[in-house]
Amino acid sequence: MAVSRMTARVTHPPNTLMERLREIGIDLLGARNESLRALVKKVPAPLVAEMLGYSYQVTQKHSAAAAEPWFRYPIIQATRIMTDTIGMGR
Repeated sequence: MAVSRMTARVTHPPNTLMERLREIGIDLLGARNESLRALVKKVPAPLVAEMLGYSYQVTQKHSAAAAEPWFRYPIIQATRIMTDTIGMGR
């Protein structure tokens, strides 16, 4: 049995995948930001900063942005209830 000793060669430039994803319409920055926000929902922001090499400020910003919809939810719901009750929502 002969064993081949071929070395792995990179035949594509490193940004080929990035270019292909952009060609099919994937927003890479948006995907990265959304992934980071999903991660800081499950793991404390300072820990994410340490794991990924981000600054604490960046992960804290994403953590705040990830929590923002829930933070504003009671205010939005109260406004809807009041406008529907008064009849202003129609």
